[in-house]
Amino acid sequence: MELLFATGNLNKLEEFREALSDTDVTLKQLDVDIDEIDADDVSDVAVEKALDSYNASGAESPVMVDDTGLYVEGLNGFPGSMSGYFLSKVGLEGFLKLMEVAKNRNAYFKTSICIYYPEKEGFVSLNGFCKGRISETVRGSKGFGYDPVFIPEGYQKTFGESLEVKRKVSHRVDAINQLRDHLKEFY
Repeated sequence: MELLFATGNLNKLEEFREALSDTDVTLKQLDVDIDEIDADDVSDVAVEKALDSYNASGAESPVMVDDTGLYVEGLNGFPGSMSGYFLSKVGLEGFLKLMEVAKNRNAYFKTSICIYYPEKEGFVSLNGFCKGRISETVRGSKGFGYDPVFIPEGYQKTFGESLEVKRKVSHRVDAINQLRDHLKEFY
């Protein structure tokens, strides 16, 4: 089965290819330019991105997208689905400055993977989670995004300090494992 993955992030593409290497799925990059909707939940964003990516592609194959958000309890769930945009504007130091007003540093990542199946005109949505807390300083230089400030539950190091931990317990690993199970069951 050919599955088109709508992403411009080549590191993410390789991460997914590696995770799906034991399936009968051929994952191909789909690089399309679409607008992203404003929504509180990354699941809603992923569903819309999957359909828009499929429509923009002109392809007949199923199209997959993923979207991730960081939800901070002390900021009422902010930045949530706007995590990437927010980080691109203020950086990690700006984010930590905002965190100074938050008494509660508990947070979780949510990754939503959505596949649009054109032959069924339907969606499959899978959601992965990782609970943790926000550190007070940038710690580590591995990974990307919020990795240097996110400490997963049960650990003392940030994802930016330990990619080994990230590869075991991250939100994306949780979602990818569900994706692998889905694809093995149906293909």
